[in-house]
Formats: sequence, C-alpha cells, structure tokens
Amino acid sequence: MKSEIVVTSKRSVYLDVIKGIAIILVVLAHSVQWGSGRDFQEQGLFFSDPLFKVIYGFHMPLFMVVSGYLFHGTLKRHSASDVLRSRLRMLLLPIATWQTLYLAILLIAGEIVLSASLLYTYKGALWFLWSVLFCSVMVLVGHKWFRDSWLYYVVVGVALLLVPGKWLDGLHVFMFPYFVGGYLWNASAGERWYKGMCSCGAGMSHLLIAGVAIAIYIILYYVYDTPDHSIYRNGTCLLGRESLWEQAAIDAARYVYGWAGVVAVMVIVWGWTQHDGRTRHVASLQGGVRQDGRTRHVASLQGGVRQDGRTRHVASLQGGVRQDGRTRHVASLRGWVAQLLTYLGRNTLGIYIVNYFTVMLMPLAVTPWMASLASRPLPHIVLALVETAIMIAVALAVVRLIRCCKTLRLLMLGEK
Repeated sequence: MKSEIVVTSKRSVYLDVIKGIAIILVVLAHSVQWGSGRDFQEQGLFFSDPLFKVIYGFHMPLFMVVSGYLFHGTLKRHSASDVLRSRLRMLLLPIATWQTLYLAILLIAGEIVLSASLLYTYKGALWFLWSVLFCSVMVLVGHKWFRDSWLYYVVVGVALLLVPGKWLDGLHVFMFPYFVGGYLWNASAGERWYKGMCSCGAGMSHLLIAGVAIAIYIILYYVYDTPDHSIYRNGTCLLGRESLWEQAAIDAARYVYGWAGVVAVMVIVWGWTQHDGRTRHVASLQGGVRQDGRTRHVASLQGGVRQDGRTRHVASLQGGVRQDGRTRHVASLRGWVAQLLTYLGRNTLGIYIVNYFTVMLMPLAVTPWMASLASRPLPHIVLALVETAIMIAVALAVVRLIRCCKTLRLLMLGEK
C-alpha cells in the first residue's frame, strides 16, 4: 500500500512539472500576441513570429494530453454522473463569471454597447475550458456506452473533421485526439510499458524518441507552419474546400506537428525525472524516495535515508544524495526549478483564467511605443519574457486572494 501511494505521488509530480512548463508557454505566447502592442495583435503579425509559432504548435495539445490522462483516473474513482456534474461546475461557472466581469469592464470603458448579441461571446470565452468540457463529454459517452472502444474514438475523430466550423469550433475538433490520446495512454498502462522500454534500453530509448520527435517538429516548422495553415485561420473541416485532400494533408500535418512537440516535452521531462536508470519519487516536502524496488521515506527538509548501514542525506533544496560512497550534489537551481514548475502545475487553471482575461484587456492599456518593439527581435522577446514573469506572479496573487473567499472560489475557479 505504501508503495502504491508513493507511485501515485510521483506520477502527480511528473504531470505537474509538465503542466508547469505548459502554463509558462501559454502565458509567454499570450505575451507575444497581446503584449506587443495593439497593431501587432490586430494585424495578426504574431502569426509570423518565430517564438509564437514554435510555442503554438504544441502547448495547448500538451495540456490536453495531460487533461485526458488525468480524466481516466477521475472516471475510475467516480461515477459518470458525478464526473459530469463536477466538470460542469469546474468549467462552466468560471466561464460565466469571468466573461460577465470582462463584458462589464468593456461596457464601462465604452468599448461595447449592451445588446443580446453579447450572449454569443460566452461560447468563445476561455475556449480551452470549452474544449476540455467537450472532450470530456465525448469520452464519457465512449466510456459508458462503448467501453472505450478504439473504433468509437476513431469514428468520432473522423466525423468531427466533417463538421463545419459554424456548428462546432475547430479548436475543439483539433483538441479531441490529444485528449483521447492521453486518456487511452493511461487506460492502456502505456506509462508502465514506456518505463520498461527505457529501462531495457539503458536510458537511451527516451533520448532516441525525444530526438526523433524534435527532428520531426523542426522539419514541419519550416515546411508546414505558415500563417495560412494556422488552426485559427484555416480551421479543421474537410468539407466546402477547394481541395479536400489539401485540407486533409494540412490537418494531418498539424496533428503530427502537435504530437511531435508533445512527445518531445513529455519524454524529456520523463528522462529528467530519472537518475542512473533508477526512479526516485519526490513528493513535495513530505515525499519519499523509491529506489531499487524499495520505498524509502524522506523526511521533509532535515530527513535522511538509512540503507545498507549507511545514512544518505536527502535535503529538499540545498541538499545532495550520498550514494555508493560518493556524494552527488543536486544543484540548488535545479531543485528550485522543479519546485517552481510543480507549484505552477498545481495552479494552472487559475493562472490560465486570470492570464486569459488580463491579456484580453491589455490592448486597452498598452502604450503605442510597444508596437515598435515587435520589429526588433531581441527587445521583443525580452519584453515578452518580462511580461510573462509579471503576469504569472499577478495571476498567482489573484488566485490566492480568490481562494480566501469560498463563494469567489466556487464562482471564479470552480472549486468547492
């Protein structure tokens, strides 16, 4: 039982690190798009920005794969009806609350006028949450009535490509295979298979997979990733095109492009969590260490591990690992980065929501001189990085304040 608990904690930390990386990329991409001046955003110049293109190829698919992976565990622990109610609360309440607040600000600023057409804006607000809800419902149907049949998901995935964009947002269609991929990866115990494969390959398998994925991503970046192929401009529907096969090729390349980025990040992070072919599970401050098939509990900051008559001290941030008579120092920077990514990964929903509406309001406040920075690569990138750090800090502060009030926590974050 103790071993199972440690495994669960480690898996959670691994996914939290991935989510932490993903949310940084989300905020960074938003900074490039919305924080570089009104002209840069309104004229669509960000579509040709190299940093934006690299990030947007995989960052939201990465989030969706993790969401699907975790959704399988949720379905195993709860009934379908409970899961559906929880999803509706967690996703729809924040959408309704924040979009209403956003529209109120625009009305006060005189940017819009009150009309019934404003109701339609709710279906586009926080689109990723809508995508998660859509994919969750589709997978719920597949789980409950089709027993997670691969045929069901393939048929649904192909059928969605035939639905016009005016009926269903192409972003939801695009995200569906990634959500299903993460879900089925967990359902088929793919993680254990991959771990075994890497162990047999003496740690080289994940490096090979990551290298191939990065190579594919780079090739498609230069061959495929153009503004006209963007999901925001091109959509996903195969029907009503001048050439159905051309659109099918664009969709296929887009999926391969996204999967290559997702696989590269997940494999690199997985390799980062391994050390000398042995897995050490680190769970926050109260975690433990799993090594050589045995679980050893590590005390918070001052604790140590007693093994084979030797004491191996493990310190959270500044410590090192004493093993086989040698001291291997763990750099404080690496430990700090891991802690930071884990913390961000556990607050992704709040960061995403706050950042989304922050950047939506940025054109109202950003001064014109910022637009000129887009023409100078280095200042433009530096500006985006500075904005990213500031907006993440602000989002975390806002989320912390929201959680102080139970009612606000429910309405704005969907948390009980």
